[in-house]
Amino acid sequence: MAELNTIDDFLSHRSSDASGGAYLRGWKKNKRVNTWLHRKKPIIAVWRHGGIPRMVTRTDKDTDEQIVEVWGGEWVCHEDETVLRKQWRRKPDGTREVAPRRCPLCLMNEYVYNAIEDSSGAIDWTTPLFKFEGDDPSKSVTIHAGGLLNLFSGELADDEKKQLRKAGINQREAWKENAMAKLNYLFCVVDHDNPDNGVQKAIEAGLLGEKVRDVIADARESLGREEGDPFVTPYAIQWEHRPDEKDFKNKYHARRMERLQLTKAIDALISGDPPDTSRDTQPFSPAKMRTFLEEHALVKLPWDEFFGHVADAQDEEDAPKAAAKAPPKASPKKAPPPPPSSTTAVDVDDEVACDDCGAVMKETDPKCKKCGKVYVVEEAAKPPPPAPRKRSDAKPAAKAAPLPPKSSVQLADDDDDGEIPF
Repeated sequence: MAELNTIDDFLSHRSSDASGGAYLRGWKKNKRVNTWLHRKKPIIAVWRHGGIPRMVTRTDKDTDEQIVEVWGGEWVCHEDETVLRKQWRRKPDGTREVAPRRCPLCLMNEYVYNAIEDSSGAIDWTTPLFKFEGDDPSKSVTIHAGGLLNLFSGELADDEKKQLRKAGINQREAWKENAMAKLNYLFCVVDHDNPDNGVQKAIEAGLLGEKVRDVIADARESLGREEGDPFVTPYAIQWEHRPDEKDFKNKYHARRMERLQLTKAIDALISGDPPDTSRDTQPFSPAKMRTFLEEHALVKLPWDEFFGHVADAQDEEDAPKAAAKAPPKASPKKAPPPPPSSTTAVDVDDEVACDDCGAVMKETDPKCKKCGKVYVVEEAAKPPPPAPRKRSDAKPAAKAAPLPPKSSVQLADDDDDGEIPF
């Protein structure tokens, strides 16, 4: 028996332990939520790929039968931030300033971009690349080459819009196909108005993260480093969603809520053990992703070029054990050359992470100063510039032969983490 002597005791009393990592859901429907940041869990920047959905198996409430549905998916990228921050920057010849090196989805996206720009027209920007279909064919999802790269957004020329209409592509819905890596922020918070929900995780848009950052920066400037730091001196921050704003920069807003007082119940929650966030920051399984994409592909793609160089997390964990058992080699282990699609050398001043220990090093460093991993640094030959071609001048794409059907492969079960069906 537990005596609930105060209202704070009552508000903090729960029938189950919420420390396992519940998610803050549905706050955008209410437009606002007042949050308290967990004092022991810093905000985490997470780059994720959207666009690629999940096949979810769940039990129908009416028929009690198992059904398969297509749901939205978000996949943590394998690439380093130094690459992702410059993913939209290209040289005059069309090549990336900093080419992707590790992430299979980033490598696939770059391959598709180059294929669209290729004058042969083997892949047009309206070419369907993948089709995902559950038990209800009317809810199937098709991803096109241009949609994968978010080329259908923004202002388009009249002839480009005509191409989309001819291909049956709805420009207003095409943003759902975007598989470019996007920055999100992972917060661990307590909802001021619903503290009985415990500490919850919230993975939010990068824009909201920027608004929260501005609030904290202003508070520290006004009150000092400690008084303005919500991890040292907690204060409530209100998140606001403004979906009707035309200017994207105004879609989110954040403000400090000085009239909201920290209660004992909330203080106990944000000062206790934080939820586990390892699952939310773990990059996707390359092996499962490859099988999943190959099954639903409508065109032939060089899968080994995307996935051949990267191993699953479990394989990477087992690698040191296998190396310990193997006889020593006479020559030091050298890093393999970049994958075939990484045709552009990065700028010499760019910093990257060591493939083994993660330490920061220069791209041109022949050896990691921390773990001693040796790299081969070669001068990459400059590729010839692609033939100039605008999307509006593109010829109709050649129809690719479909791949043979395969058995159904799923990446997820009915644990949806708040995702919604397409």
